[in-house]
Amino acid sequence: MCRKRADSVSFFYNSAIKKCVCTGQVQQSDLLPFVGYVHFSSSDISPWRVFGKKQYLQIKDKIKWIDAQLECKKLGAKLAEIETTQENAFLKNYAKENNYGNAFIGGTDAFSHNTWRWSTTFEPITFSDWAPGKPDASTRDECLALNTIYDMSWDDFECDASFSFICERKMV
Repeated sequence: MCRKRADSVSFFYNSAIKKCVCTGQVQQSDLLPFVGYVHFSSSDISPWRVFGKKQYLQIKDKIKWIDAQLECKKLGAKLAEIETTQENAFLKNYAKENNYGNAFIGGTDAFSHNTWRWSTTFEPITFSDWAPGKPDASTRDECLALNTIYDMSWDDFECDASFSFICERKMV
């Protein structure tokens, strides 16, 4: 847990090692990328983006799909599970703005080949935005990501690929 110093107005937090580093006033342009750390400031707007009754956070770190699931869980969230055209458009634009490359979301066909489900609810995916020719017939491509090559449309990838990822949580 972070213990705020009297003069601190921001901090960096690493959920993997549960460590905070408190700082004084920090200019966004002065921030260096600290792997695993997220910057928070009392003067900043929350890093979570709001759409409807949910919040989203794209993490720049490129990690495997299962590790992305675990990182989201540490934040009280899950990999994003897109259910509507509007939510899909919002997340595609969000990912394009961030420009972090391909982004894992919460779909998988690991339970049954070519039957795509959301990994936390096991519900079938009813809305989709597959890129042309996707999903392919490969038995190795079992995890869902937004693909930059296809303007952030959906693509199936090997779960051991390393991408950024988008977490989703209900409004708090």
